[in-house]
Amino acid sequence: MPDMDIYRHTQIGYVILAVLGIVTAILLILTLTIGLTGLAVGVCAALLLVFFLFGTLTVEVSAEEFSFRFGVGLIRKSFAVSDIKSCVVSSFPWYYGWGLRYTPRGWLYCVSGLAAVTLDLKNGKAIQVGTDDAEGLAGAVTRAIRTITHR
Repeated sequence: MPDMDIYRHTQIGYVILAVLGIVTAILLILTLTIGLTGLAVGVCAALLLVFFLFGTLTVEVSAEEFSFRFGVGLIRKSFAVSDIKSCVVSSFPWYYGWGLRYTPRGWLYCVSGLAAVTLDLKNGKAIQVGTDDAEGLAGAVTRAIRTITHR
């Protein structure tokens, strides 16, 4: 029987989208006024690559697995729900930024905002997954943990 999703949510990185749009507009203006065609194409290509890699964060929770992926899925992570010790709604300071980074609390995966869910793993490690639906994600993980422990 296939593993049924308890939760699935995709958050869009609006800041990344806004920066992409602003820089593209500036480059278009520069290209039309002073002819920076080669530079403009290169920078736009790099920004599009960043958007496709980090523009969204999709989180999925099933009865047995927690997984998430940035953008098109080149950067992804998953692990068994049975490896999660606890799950709490948390936040992180603005200067941690967005993307994939190591923080004093463990790895942070985020595309926008300052809200997250912190997962304490049974191996002693912790990860934070940024989300604009922290309560919903924490509830889904908690339900999945309960399902695993009551089998």
